[in-house]
Amino acid sequence: MSEWDCFLAAIVEYGADPTPRLILADWLDEHNRSDEAELMRLHVALLATCCEPDKHPERVRQQARIVELLAAGVRPCLPRQTIALAKGTDMTFAWIPPGTFLMGSPPEEPERDEDETQHEVTLTQGFYLGIHAVTQAQWQAVMGDNPSYFKGKNRPVEQVTWEDCQEYLTKLSQRDGKRYGLPSEAEWEYACRAGTTTPFHFGETISTDQANFDGNYPYNEGAKGAYRRQTTSVGRFPPNAWGLFDMHGNVWEWCQDEYRPYGQMNTENILEIEDIDENARVLRGGSWFNYAWYCRAASRCRYAQSNRVSGGRYLIAIADLNCLSRRLRQPLRRTILADKGTRRLRPRSQRANDRGVGQEFVAPSDKSTVHRCFVSEALGLRKCFEDNKLPPVKEGPQ
Repeated sequence: MSEWDCFLAAIVEYGADPTPRLILADWLDEHNRSDEAELMRLHVALLATCCEPDKHPERVRQQARIVELLAAGVRPCLPRQTIALAKGTDMTFAWIPPGTFLMGSPPEEPERDEDETQHEVTLTQGFYLGIHAVTQAQWQAVMGDNPSYFKGKNRPVEQVTWEDCQEYLTKLSQRDGKRYGLPSEAEWEYACRAGTTTPFHFGETISTDQANFDGNYPYNEGAKGAYRRQTTSVGRFPPNAWGLFDMHGNVWEWCQDEYRPYGQMNTENILEIEDIDENARVLRGGSWFNYAWYCRAASRCRYAQSNRVSGGRYLIAIADLNCLSRRLRQPLRRTILADKGTRRLRPRSQRANDRGVGQEFVAPSDKSTVHRCFVSEALGLRKCFEDNKLPPVKEGPQ
């Protein structure tokens, strides 16, 4: 396992704990990748304050800088998984760590609907989510047909029902044994927001340079823009801070769960779906023919699951991944020993008051083997073990 792969594995393993992400940001700085390092630090800061936005006025500046970096082509350095569907056709998933966020919209948000009551939701398990809606090439590779009206292999598939999506997921799972699924409504909004609390992950408004919607009807005093009258290829517009494209506009995206008022939903770990009205499923994200306010992160659409309207993006259930996603009982620092010898890699913010904790360790004689040392800040204990001897996966929060 390379030093880079070790970083990415640590990000998944630590779940909501941002320590490995801050360590990776330092590593990126050391390797002259300062823009990627800045993006990671800003995103960590945004996630840390997303449940109390009014107490943190610095969020406006942080979010604006994130949008600027992403528009300039800087991309987040986060774990991904790619599966091959056919020759030349792959599907890529981005890691979304567990966390807590504000779901819905505040009362003062323009053009909001009554079913968007804002409430706090906690997702205790991370998941991998498709970086964009399923393309026509990806659909064709699994299903053998293409029902879309606007043809193009890199355009999102449309004219598919929720039931069609379930069939697609079943066939996809039969290929490699993993469990795939549509995201729950909470998972979708959490992934879309990426730590933001504004109507769009871009900010208070949105333009047709950022998403595909009916630009004749902008949002919140935004400028009018193009109305393309069709879908566009996936990945054409800047992503959010997780590296997810087209979360606003282009095509509506099916969610797994049925539509219901937020008052009837749990506020923690909304992963188990209990069908109440199987004929009314949730759609999210808006589309190319919608006004801008339908594309807001909190906007909800209720639609019969047998209607042909949209596509979707799929997730891999974390229980089926050969990696860890757990919360550690103590704050830990990480030292990674790689081919170069010893290297103490910790967030710079934690280096000032070391007081002897987190000493450098001598690399093993077999320098092709990457070891990881966890050093407890509270107790000063060490645990060294090889990557191929990681503890067994434990489901749920710890």
